[in-house]
Amino acid sequence: MDGAAPIDGFEVLPHPADIGLRFWGGTLADALCAAARGLTFLLSGPGELPASFELQVSVTGEDRLDLLYAWLSEILYRFDADATLVVGCEVISANDRFVSARLRCAVFDPAGMSVPYYVKAVTFHQMALEPGPGGWDGRVYFDI
Repeated sequence: MDGAAPIDGFEVLPHPADIGLRFWGGTLADALCAAARGLTFLLSGPGELPASFELQVSVTGEDRLDLLYAWLSEILYRFDADATLVVGCEVISANDRFVSARLRCAVFDPAGMSVPYYVKAVTFHQMALEPGPGGWDGRVYFDI
């Protein structure tokens, strides 16, 4: 599956056994939302889904990478447990150890949708999330 256009804030990274994402944003909040959009892209493929409800979520981590792991694990948990796909994101508050966000969500319909990648888990393999001159840049790999 090809990655999304650069305007989406993420691209798919090939890997021999897993699947990865490179994501970016002007702020930490933008980068976290781009990572969420990238995970949704892996779970549902290209195309826009209409939001049908909102969720407010908060996650914490010991450091920035642990926070990224917890953030994406929460989104993956919502997909696995409730068939929820995150189609939009508004971060209310974020720092290196905490993020609170309002998520616009759609319900995954297995009868009408396919899962391009069955993502089993977020991994720490080559995980990165760093500020840079143009904003924030990150990378994450998923066990598939």
